[in-house]
Amino acid sequence: MHCTVLLVNSVVVCAAVFRVFGTEVTELPLVATIQNGRNQGYFKVLFAFLQSLLSFLEVEKIVLPATARAKGMWKTKFGFQEMNEEEVTLCLKQYPSIVPFEETVMLCKCLPKFARRKEAPNRKSG
Repeated sequence: MHCTVLLVNSVVVCAAVFRVFGTEVTELPLVATIQNGRNQGYFKVLFAFLQSLLSFLEVEKIVLPATARAKGMWKTKFGFQEMNEEEVTLCLKQYPSIVPFEETVMLCKCLPKFARRKEAPNRKSG
């Protein structure tokens, strides 16, 4: 289990707990933003960093449990899709330690491939 935080003036304003299961999936079971830091884009910055890191590590997708209240935000602001029953069952079978909290739906987002820089060919002087 890993945690990443966003600091503003040495104060933690946002945090995310995540678990990486190889290159196939990362679980994001918990995120939090301080009350007076909400709607200021802090989590958007933190999520962009996390998404870039996971893409660099060649992780294919992120899954998370979402409450009915938060589901719309995850879908509209962050591009997640609701997993159907078959997808959830398969995911939980492959990764039994993923936590499906009560009264939540599982959401999923495929991560973009990380664009690696191509190195310039060596030029021999001579």
